[in-house]
Amino acid sequence: GAGVVEGQSWSHAAGSEAGHNERESQDKIRQNPGVAASTQHGVPTLKDLMEKVAVKLSDEWQQLGIQLNLDQELLRRIELTTRDTLGCCREMFNQWLRKEHDPSWDKIIKALKTQSVDQPRLARDLEEQ
Repeated sequence: GAGVVEGQSWSHAAGSEAGHNERESQDKIRQNPGVAASTQHGVPTLKDLMEKVAVKLSDEWQQLGIQLNLDQELLRRIELTTRDTLGCCREMFNQWLRKEHDPSWDKIIKALKTQSVDQPRLARDLEEQ
């Protein structure tokens, strides 16, 4: 009967160790959410939006703004008062981050995939980051 007892104590030890490792990895994630979270799950910053999205857009910035529920009048004003596309993008994203109560990469990616913006490759690149 000694084998049975060993078997039991072994499985018990293995069980508690598995639980311990699981807790440990959850703690790691909690301490450093940046490592676990991919681009899509974080909140985009203006800097990220400029570096990852704006530099790849040209005239689509206005359509993107419309898809992100920004007012067309606002977008027209941005276009009239801003010299270059990058500046327009910055102002458009700035306004979006201010007005959007829950800004997310998901919303940017969805908007990029719409027919009017038509940037599926850029959307895919962002999804993979």
